[in-house]
Amino acid sequence: MAKSTFTGPLMSLGGLAGGVGGSTPREYSDEIGPSIFWGGMAIPATGSVSSKDQFGAGSIAAVFGAFPIRTLNATPAPGVGLLTVPAFAIAGVPQPNIVAYAPGRAPGTPAVISGIAYLNGVGLDMGLDAAVFATTGIATLAVPANAWRYRAGQWIGLLNGGPGGATQMSQITAINALTGVLTLSPAPAVNSTGQIALTNRFNPNAYGASGPPSSLAKLASSGSARILIPEIGSARGVGVTGIVGSSGGSVLIQGIDVFGSPQSEMIVRPAGIGTTWGRKTYSIFVSATPQFSDNTNYSVVTSDLIGLPLSVLSADSLVDVAFGGVPAIAGTDLTIVPADLTNPATTTTGDPRGAIQVSANGPAAAPGTPLVLDGATVLTVDQRLNPLQVALATATNPGALLGVAPA
Repeated sequence: MAKSTFTGPLMSLGGLAGGVGGSTPREYSDEIGPSIFWGGMAIPATGSVSSKDQFGAGSIAAVFGAFPIRTLNATPAPGVGLLTVPAFAIAGVPQPNIVAYAPGRAPGTPAVISGIAYLNGVGLDMGLDAAVFATTGIATLAVPANAWRYRAGQWIGLLNGGPGGATQMSQITAINALTGVLTLSPAPAVNSTGQIALTNRFNPNAYGASGPPSSLAKLASSGSARILIPEIGSARGVGVTGIVGSSGGSVLIQGIDVFGSPQSEMIVRPAGIGTTWGRKTYSIFVSATPQFSDNTNYSVVTSDLIGLPLSVLSADSLVDVAFGGVPAIAGTDLTIVPADLTNPATTTTGDPRGAIQVSANGPAAAPGTPLVLDGATVLTVDQRLNPLQVALATATNPGALLGVAPA
């Protein structure tokens, strides 16, 4: 009998199935379960940063599979929020990033690009829960009932909980499910109000690893599959603003995409006043580096371009978009920006997965009745997969399904 073809990998259930009658499994390990098949199925993001040898739970970025697939259920912050402090353009020198926290923009967020650690990135719409931080070593959730989202031993990011409003990594040592109080170590550096974010590792102190996570994530680390969380599932575009008398030039934007992979683009800002909108989206904005010098102020701001995790090829890629529970209509309330499937991607190509633009603040045509993002109203996106886009996508060239590998 001929050998059957199997390309794998097949993600096993692991220790979760080992318990008898609901008892604790004998050899439970966060690293082997749950898997991509636990509680359903998921689509692995093959072009993302993944490693079978990564320490701690969660190594393969994935999108939970359902019909339709809910990819966004978030409250995006208002656009045109500063990401850099207005400053002169100096060729080859990154603009100074903001240091003041605001909901939807978390300064002092670390990120790693090509092995180099950047400590002063800005997390964009990374907050999963609002909370009050206290230097006594606790975080009190604004919605106590959301305590189920966390586990003792888990590392989380405290947005506005570190020195000077920076992001701080802390580990949960205890949870009060009734009051929503999380006990933390290390304790928050300041008494403040901020948000809690997920990190790129669940418990890096386990299984031989050491130290806190290296960055934040929009994926839950819980087993071999790191499932994207719709409540923080979007990425945001950016724009470069010039003032009267500016000469203009190219600005290199660097950041991290929704799956944790490095992404960059070159935004060419003309002379004079105005904003030029970029075409790519980011979960963490890392830097803006002018390729020219000019003694007038430039700044980088967020746009209303909302990046999605599955490729947006046309209106058929969206089942439903709602804002505050009210259906939003493509072409009227928002503009669909299709994925740029150019492979390989470059700093001049568009977003590898595509996006929706909900106002005039973006690279595409403005919708007729734009949505007004306010950081409180829920924006929901359900996507369906066209059979042809599934058939055309491959593990080595997943562009039609999960976007091409970002540049």
